[in-house]
Amino acid sequence: MSLSKKMVLVGNILQLVWGVIAVIIGFVLSYAAVAANQSANLTAGATTTAGAWNLGLVGGLFFIVAILVVPLIVVNWIGFAKIDGPTGHGWKIYFLVIGIVSVLLSFVLTGIFYILAYVFGRKSR
Repeated sequence: MSLSKKMVLVGNILQLVWGVIAVIIGFVLSYAAVAANQSANLTAGATTTAGAWNLGLVGGLFFIVAILVVPLIVVNWIGFAKIDGPTGHGWKIYFLVIGIVSVLLSFVLTGIFYILAYVFGRKSR
């Protein structure tokens, strides 16, 4: 396994872990919103209802992020499988772009591994 492929593997594992964490947080916040809303219905407090709505909104945002990230994770694993093949240079450029976007979106560690995959891939050519 080339060094470039190892960098992609580490980046994919980190991205997968963060995706799973986002789904878990979405479930927890959504459950907390439902529980808070049920509590608000029992006590009829307006501030509790607003807090439940905010929790539901944040939980929903985590689900949206997870839904957007899952196809990206799948494509990244496909790229990992093909990075050493005949179309590997295209996949290395793909991971460079994904690495730059990841760094801009504050996923710095994942982005660094993807950028390093491109750099090490260029050196092995």
